[in-house]
Amino acid sequence: MQDVFISYSTKDENLAFQIKKKLEDDGIKVWFAPRNIRKGHMYPYDIVEAIMETKFLLLLMSKNSLVSKNVERELMVADEEEKKVIPVFLDNSYEMKIYIKSSFRYYLIGKQRIDVDLENFEDSLNEISTVLNTEIEEEIRNEFNSNYNSEFDSRVQETNEYVYGVAEFIRKTNYWIFQGDQTETFLMNCLRDNCLHHWIVINHRNDIRIGDKAIIWMTGLNSGCYAICRITSNSTDRYRVNIEMLYNLYDNPILIEEVQKHKELEKLRDGIPGACFRLEENQFEKILRIRGL
Repeated sequence: MQDVFISYSTKDENLAFQIKKKLEDDGIKVWFAPRNIRKGHMYPYDIVEAIMETKFLLLLMSKNSLVSKNVERELMVADEEEKKVIPVFLDNSYEMKIYIKSSFRYYLIGKQRIDVDLENFEDSLNEISTVLNTEIEEEIRNEFNSNYNSEFDSRVQETNEYVYGVAEFIRKTNYWIFQGDQTETFLMNCLRDNCLHHWIVINHRNDIRIGDKAIIWMTGLNSGCYAICRITSNSTDRYRVNIEMLYNLYDNPILIEEVQKHKELEKLRDGIPGACFRLEENQFEKILRIRGL
């Protein structure tokens, strides 16, 4: 996980780059576009995912960012994800303070701000780094205290293999079919690149729990099982669960013709992209055996 996402207008790229360099020189992990956009990935998807997975959003405010739709969208996502926003004013002119638009005012109410002095830019860089390091240290302390006092803190559940084992031990593991469509190019690319970490669930979302397992079934011309995964988070209010890939079968999927040869799998429910269905344990185990897994 990165520490901070820098939101800026491309017209301020030179200043943004210098800030990024200072923070990284001081040991802060920075997510910075376009550097961190993954090759072949959709720009908006990576931006949203990055904001969700960083602790802070460093908002570089200027006359340029005030008219940037991308900066405004990034600020909205950060607010929705309850990320702490630290505004850095690159422009402290009277016009900037007067004409800052209402949408930005709304999100910045009560926020600690840093005013950059371009004539003493080195001092401003040190201030930005100091503020962020202080915020990060406080976040780490709060997270430690939260984990210490909570038996099953959600962050621990998602990252700690021991908790996965406990979850499966104290409750029966359920098995699921997660269904997608091969015409969803982005989804297929994620499978190909082995970077599929989330799945949208609508039906059964309240029944799917940490430790459950699922097969990812893609419908289409070559309908079949393309991956086997484990669920590593409960469903969120965004109808999403995190998944850990156990077996990626993209290069050698178990096609429907092969599945239909086995009696245990005759009643396997499939064919509705976007849905998820319960799977019997013996069906799940049979699918594993087909590939010798």
